Amino acid sequence: AIAADVDGTRSGAAFRCSRGLYPWNGRWSEDTYCRIWLVDGQLCGDEFRSHPELLEFTLAAARRRIVARADDLSVHARDNGYLVSVSRYEKYSWGQPRSEELLGELVERGIMDDVPPTVPATVERSMDLDAIDERATEGMLIGGAVGDALGYPVESMSHEERSRRYGYIRKFVANRRTRGAVGVVSDDTQMSFDTLIVLLANGFVDMEDLASIFSSHRIFGIGGTVKNFLRNYKDEGAPWYRSGAESGGNGALMRIHPLLIAHASGINDGVRGLYADLVLDTAMTHRGALAISLSVAFASLLARLASDGKVDPQEELSTFGEIVRAVGGRIGADVHREVPFDEGNDAADYIANAVTWGLERGASVEEFASPGAVGSSGYLLETVPTALFIILKHIDEPLRAVLEAVNKTYDNDTVASLVGAAMGARYGVRPFAELADGLCGCIREDDVGTIGRLTAMAAEFVRAGARPAPRRA
Repeated sequence: AIAADVDGTRSGAAFRCSRGLYPWNGRWSEDTYCRIWLVDGQLCGDEFRSHPELLEFTLAAARRRIVARADDLSVHARDNGYLVSVSRYEKYSWGQPRSEELLGELVERGIMDDVPPTVPATVERSMDLDAIDERATEGMLIGGAVGDALGYPVESMSHEERSRRYGYIRKFVANRRTRGAVGVVSDDTQMSFDTLIVLLANGFVDMEDLASIFSSHRIFGIGGTVKNFLRNYKDEGAPWYRSGAESGGNGALMRIHPLLIAHASGINDGVRGLYADLVLDTAMTHRGALAISLSVAFASLLARLASDGKVDPQEELSTFGEIVRAVGGRIGADVHREVPFDEGNDAADYIANAVTWGLERGASVEEFASPGAVGSSGYLLETVPTALFIILKHIDEPLRAVLEAVNKTYDNDTVASLVGAAMGARYGVRPFAELADGLCGCIREDDVGTIGRLTAMAAEFVRAGARPAPRRA
């Protein structure tokens, strides 16, 4: 977790942490970075400080990655710092392959052979990461969390049942899922902010760290595919890149927006690195061309929405489809029921035709998302067209878009989270400001206010144009 520059010194080696480890006040400062030195076989840090949200993860990652697995690493509190002792320090490995290199290696080895190893030209042309600034960063994170927290207590209810019990939901409600608490988020936001923690602790998103943090705590409301990943990775000891399953579920799509923050203009490896991160992150839990291509296409949409340019629905659907085909090829639209529109020849056609049908018909969200039309379950070919329809239908009404997703879809926490992230990318936090004040802010069972603090740190990360320290072996 500590990406460091290495300079030889009389005591063996000196390490300076990257900007990923924040001082207590959350602000960049050249003289308050965490500093760690290796002295006589011990890693010592007089300023080994971090926000509580990052510290435990950082130390766990240090145990896993800095020291060879056979080494013994222990951490001891000392005054306001920590002493990290190891039995053998000559086998440190500070090198981490960049995502592009790692993806290329996995494709070459046949482990991941259903996607291009490098970013397709269509994807590179469609993304302008200059638009992922502080406003878009805060908007995606808070918008996604607000949509998730509004929907989570009433997830998987029919529109009729939800309406009968709660009326039209405009504020956070509580039920058995949240033990009476309001503004509580589910796996959509937990896994998104886990991704953000890995980014903030490292300065980049390391997939081994991401797999580790996913498996380190209870995740609320996870689906079968993520459960399968946790079983393979945590219980069976499989590597993260062999722990996922072929799946058309939406459990990866919902968490990918922090990856745009990791590659905002001037940070890390731009669109090429973002493409590799999107592929690797999705395939960690949800393997297969459908899940991967839709993650890449949706991330591209977020970047375009953040640019504040005019949104033409047909242009957006055309670009979305081009990206899906460029990444995943002609993926079959596996839908086992009749739909009131032409299914087309592949998944890209299916999504475009569904959304076009809804927009031209002037369909309500309730009609579009009903089981007799497109549907809104956790299946990607229901989640994605429904989210796109709501975004494009209500592009000028960000709060209404989220509320419609909450009230009128089935897997409503995920659909509303996707819509909230999209509207946040375009409009920032402002449309959700009142609701954001009511967020519980928890991403664990016993934390308080973490969402707000990590969001502020993410905005500072982008504002500073932070670059991780060079990764050296």
